[in-house]
Amino acid sequence: MPPHGRSTPIPTAFTWDGSIVVFGDEFAGGGGPGCTDPNDLIGRVWFYDRGDPVSPLGSYKIPRPQGSQICTMHNFNVIPGVRGNVLVAASNMGGTTVVDFTDPAAATEIGYYDSHQPATASPWSSYWYNDFIYANDRARGVDVFLLSDRARAGAKRFPYLNPQTQENLIRGR
Repeated sequence: MPPHGRSTPIPTAFTWDGSIVVFGDEFAGGGGPGCTDPNDLIGRVWFYDRGDPVSPLGSYKIPRPQGSQICTMHNFNVIPGVRGNVLVAASNMGGTTVVDFTDPAAATEIGYYDSHQPATASPWSSYWYNDFIYANDRARGVDVFLLSDRARAGAKRFPYLNPQTQENLIRGR
């Protein structure tokens, strides 16, 4: 649970080696303005050691204030097989973000897309799959992105993937 105690973390993912659990903070049930201040504790993703899920290793929140727009770290997954840990996440009206959390205490955004469309544009989910990021935007439909960053080097490909049911572990990265 995020340390502020305001909401229940619902979206969850694991790193592909299973060592770190990522929880998303769906502030106000995923319908609240969780990105008004990049430095507060609401609307973040939280990184926990799977073996010690009591104290977070760190957290991340988009660095762009979104005012009163709906914004929380929503549906996401971790890019499989890369060196380090890279998260792809939707942040509702805050767009799609790509975060290097190899050091969970110093997670850093390495890429993002925000459509800056009217208030209805909002990625419900953003997932990595076979070299592309697929964002399901409630107003725009589906956006497909190519991440042009060395952080994706070595990404594993799968014949299929349901990011909400991680079926594989990748050992020995």
